Amino acid sequence: MDYESVLQAAIRAAKKSGAKIEKHYINYHNERARFALEKKESRNSSSKDDKEIGSMIRPMLLKAFPDFGYYSEETSRKSAPRYEWTVDETDGTTQKALHIPYFSIAIGVNDLERRKTVVSVIYNPITHEFFSTTEGKPSMYTNFKTAEKHKMQVTPGTDFKQMIVLYNSNMDVPKAYDIYKQIYEKLFDSFRISPILFSSDLDMTKVADGLAGAVISPRTAPYDHISSLIVENAGGLVFAPDGSEFDPMRRGIIAVNHKKTFDRLEDLGIIDLCKEINRISPR
Repeated sequence: MDYESVLQAAIRAAKKSGAKIEKHYINYHNERARFALEKKESRNSSSKDDKEIGSMIRPMLLKAFPDFGYYSEETSRKSAPRYEWTVDETDGTTQKALHIPYFSIAIGVNDLERRKTVVSVIYNPITHEFFSTTEGKPSMYTNFKTAEKHKMQVTPGTDFKQMIVLYNSNMDVPKAYDIYKQIYEKLFDSFRISPILFSSDLDMTKVADGLAGAVISPRTAPYDHISSLIVENAGGLVFAPDGSEFDPMRRGIIAVNHKKTFDRLEDLGIIDLCKEINRISPR
């Protein structure tokens, strides 16, 4: 597999669809109009614009690699035996709707046989920041507006009181509200908790670029942790919410800068609480 060709196809799709999002974003200033939100069965908010972006990205990627499958938040699934595009048209729809520039287009490829992400592209179309990598290559930060480019690297630090932890408590399991609260309280007592904006793929790029020490997302969908490979190729570690080996095709992820950070989370009982959330609602 020529990963570089796949990466370039993902970048082209992200840039083209990102230009459309940026135009809408700018029109908000000019027309002072907000995206109309729709309620979805998954309890997440999505805009009509997300579906339009999905209809733009899907044909571009499948034209470039027609033998690949396709899985996304906004379009129907196309099956394939080996490789599958995994796409989140807008990771952070609520922020986009509220005009907060903390959202991204996330495009990845999963190797279904090995259950591993092999290509990852995260693009914030408002800040023009790209985070990308392929299997066996370093994770790279590129800003197409300023021309800044650098290799991403996790921070080696384990000063937990000064470490920023991003916690995605999406509250999609009502029976688990008390458990979500317990996790927050434990994190609050032991780490620095960053304001929660719910863009898990962008959050994980902060770990990969040395700006945060951990991301805890007990229930995110597979298209919400496309940047797992970016964390790994920047020297970080990713785990399933129960502490086992990470599987990109299952719910949830814990991304950390160092094994000692994961051990600290485990000592605090946070891993056991994440297990309990997924025991209550395994799907």
